[in-house]
Amino acid sequence: VAGLVTAIQVDHGAQVRQGQWLVRLRSTQAQVLRRDAQQASSQHALAERSLQRDEQLMAEGLIAQSRLDQSRTQARVARLAAQQQQQALGQTLGSAQISPNGEITLVAPMGGQVAELMVSVGQRVDEAAPLLKLANLQELLVDLQVPVQQAQGLQIGQAVQVLMAGSSTAPGSGELRASVVSVAPLIDERTQSL
Repeated sequence: VAGLVTAIQVDHGAQVRQGQWLVRLRSTQAQVLRRDAQQASSQHALAERSLQRDEQLMAEGLIAQSRLDQSRTQARVARLAAQQQQQALGQTLGSAQISPNGEITLVAPMGGQVAELMVSVGQRVDEAAPLLKLANLQELLVDLQVPVQQAQGLQIGQAVQVLMAGSSTAPGSGELRASVVSVAPLIDERTQSL
């Protein structure tokens, strides 16, 4: 959602843990979404109570079947509206937490390192604007160019050893153990590699 950045908990390069709060922003759009979801939930609860009352009255023979049918329809419509509003709120805010005054607290979806911080306190941000980039350094994707002759034996799932350029000559230093997740089917004509 669009909003105003009110606080930032982390700096560029900071290590964060899953669930740690990162950025807070105030958003009238989030307040409206939250209010609409609460209203729809209240309307659903009211329709359910009305339906229960009408079911009891019908069992006692005090109302017509048409009134009970109308109450059932209203309860069903109210339930669907409440579900729709909750989905809209969930899709918009994801795992963010929202306070009654519309302040949104964004939390880290995973542990990692802040690779880039793109906002500052007091800055207005647009809807869907990135605020920061969080990198999981435990799992890296390495894109390698492999000569055709060596690539012929590569298979998905195969274990490989990646040696880092400029690393020490000591055994094990500058080595990464990895597994092949994909092999591009096209040969790069310029380098004759996959």
